[in-house]
Amino acid sequence: MPRVAGYDFRRQPLRSFAREWKTESPGGVVWPGNLCDDQKRYWDSIFSTLSRLPEWKQSIDSEHVQNTYLDSRGTRELMDEQNKSMRSILADLQLVK
Repeated sequence: MPRVAGYDFRRQPLRSFAREWKTESPGGVVWPGNLCDDQKRYWDSIFSTLSRLPEWKQSIDSEHVQNTYLDSRGTRELMDEQNKSMRSILADLQLVK
C-alpha cells in the first residue's frame, strides 16, 4: 500500500468505490462534500502525485484501462455534466419533472 506525504491509506478514512456509472474506469475515491478549499487542494495534490507514480502507470497498463484521473474540480464538472445528461434522458422518458 503506497504512502504519500505521510498518508497511510490503510488507516485513513477515505472511502473508495467502484463506479458503475462510468464502466471504463475501475474505481475512484469519494470524500465528504463539506471539505474546505485547503483540504481539497491537499487531496488534489496527493492524488495528483499518486497518479504520476510509475506504480500507477504499471497498474493502469496491467489492468488494460485508461488513466482517467481527474482532480476535484474536473470530477465535479464531469459529474455535473453526467447529471444534466441523465436528467434530460429521464425527463424525455417522463420519469422526472
